[in-house]
Amino acid sequence: MTPQQRRNLLKTVPGFLISGFFLWYTFRSVNYAGLRQVRLVEPVWMLAAVVFLVVGYTLRSHRWWLMMRASSHAKFSTCARVLMTSFAANNIMPLRVGDFLRVFSYAGDLDSNAPAILSTVVLERVLDVFTLLLLFVLTMGRNSTLISHKSQIVARVLLLGVSGTVLVLLLAAGALKSPLRRLLNLLPHPGLVGKLEARLISALDAIALISLPVRLVLV
Repeated sequence: MTPQQRRNLLKTVPGFLISGFFLWYTFRSVNYAGLRQVRLVEPVWMLAAVVFLVVGYTLRSHRWWLMMRASSHAKFSTCARVLMTSFAANNIMPLRVGDFLRVFSYAGDLDSNAPAILSTVVLERVLDVFTLLLLFVLTMGRNSTLISHKSQIVARVLLLGVSGTVLVLLLAAGALKSPLRRLLNLLPHPGLVGKLEARLISALDAIALISLPVRLVLV
């Protein structure tokens, strides 16, 4: 086993142990006698759900790999492993711990730095929110019997705001650096602000490095 493989193992095993503990803690009080009465009426739907789950996570892994290519030479398999690990941690542990692990613990595996990875995580979350709001407006938002008129208006306003954020991040990330510097210069504690500015500027640079064809694919 190579040193790199040993380091990967040392990072992976604790995650499995922590996840196993929280899974045990979650399911320790489940009434398994009641579960035995559950029967699959249409097993084909279970198979379809598994297929769509695999395809969905594969596409999300490919999307993140496309984002990372601008600032990292990590292989698709490495990006997929790190992404799946972070998703597993998010599902089991609170406070989006998996995202923090992806940004700070796996930078070496991805041959990148924390600000660059953070920029992809933020972009990923913004795209997810945009997709959810778009689906809501196109489906539930049109049904006045289920959703109030006020909620429909709020959803459309949020969709408009998130759409603008997506366009700005994908098409004008580099242009945000000067306004961001001017805004941060208004804050006290120049030492701390300077470190924050460096991280944010690095994150914007990482997004700006993504090629235009890849940005269009992301949308």
